[in-house]
Amino acid sequence: MKILHIHDDFIQHGGAEKYIQGLAECQKRKQHEVSIFSFSPGLDFENYYSFYREPSNRFSRLIESYIFSPSVYCSLKRQINAIKPDIIHIHHNYKYPFSVLLACRNNNVVQTVHDFGIVCFTSWYVDKKYFKVCGGINFDCVKNGCISLKAFLLKSVLYGIRCFLVNKSVNKLIAPSKCLKEKLELYGFKNVVNLPNFSVYEIQNKPNELPSDEQDYSILSIGRLQAEKGIYYLIQAMPNVLTNFPTAKLHLIGSGPEEKELKLQVKRLKIEENVIFHGFVSQNEVHEAYNAASLVVVPSIWMENSPLVVYESMAYGKPVIGSNIGGIPDLITDGESGFLVEPQNSDQIAERIIYLLSNDDLRRNFGNNAISLLHKNFTLESHVEKLERIYESLLAKR
Repeated sequence: MKILHIHDDFIQHGGAEKYIQGLAECQKRKQHEVSIFSFSPGLDFENYYSFYREPSNRFSRLIESYIFSPSVYCSLKRQINAIKPDIIHIHHNYKYPFSVLLACRNNNVVQTVHDFGIVCFTSWYVDKKYFKVCGGINFDCVKNGCISLKAFLLKSVLYGIRCFLVNKSVNKLIAPSKCLKEKLELYGFKNVVNLPNFSVYEIQNKPNELPSDEQDYSILSIGRLQAEKGIYYLIQAMPNVLTNFPTAKLHLIGSGPEEKELKLQVKRLKIEENVIFHGFVSQNEVHEAYNAASLVVVPSIWMENSPLVVYESMAYGKPVIGSNIGGIPDLITDGESGFLVEPQNSDQIAERIIYLLSNDDLRRNFGNNAISLLHKNFTLESHVEKLERIYESLLAKR
């Protein structure tokens, strides 16, 4: 089967980019002919095609991004005609949405929706005034300060066009979380199926190891340091944790716009010795961090779709404390493989961390349950098999 993946760019290497690379490599191993088209250089993949041309001025850039780019359309169309894919698999499509969708028309097209950006102008699906789950695209976007009135009016028109083009051009929409599937259908998108992601790391065969003494307690959080990731609330939980476990360490892997403010917060709380900012690190260092972790915390305050960090934690047999929001509850069985806490609730986070650090057997059991859950529902191989059935169902209709 000839498969063409299309994705905005690989400049950042977040969850969507890890997913695409893991998926494409597995499809190649299964003897599919796989190509990737993007609007950035920098991906080490055999059949990788990139198109990048900076428009000459801001007006041209806005026209090409929000309305139509002849150069993007023609470049992608040439690749489609040359490759003649059986399946086109779109991923992030925010840079040139109309041009990409029009170029893909009259093909078998699948799109994996990696976040809530298709049903929310900010991708949060949480209002930025009260940080509560909102109703998506409506005038509350303006009232709650998420977007200006001028931008709201313009984007509402463009959103209507995009919804129309997606329904006309995409044969199947894949939502990795049940919550996103529900929101997509609520907003009029058709042919939506739920297919969870997978762990890009192999399931660890060694037993879930426990720290030898209190000195080794390691609390791990991985992700960009952005407001929506909720790291502020995790740091606020640490003084309570340190009252019970004075030598515990919080390891933050990732960087981002909130890093400076978070470091100031740590300084104000006088816990600099217990909170370590690692920035972006190598894959080997990520593996080491997972192996050393006592538990992992995902304290997001926005509507996470299906965060890969939870899958990765399960592969390492680590219990996860995650926010009860978006697709996180799909992955954590509360009280069996981890704990769910309410978003922005530092007291709950601290309580659950203390409880897990106080119970070695419970952490071990949670970790083993997480591995079993991953092995049963979220392996790469089973994901690709289910995806192939979706592809084949489209080919059968031609």
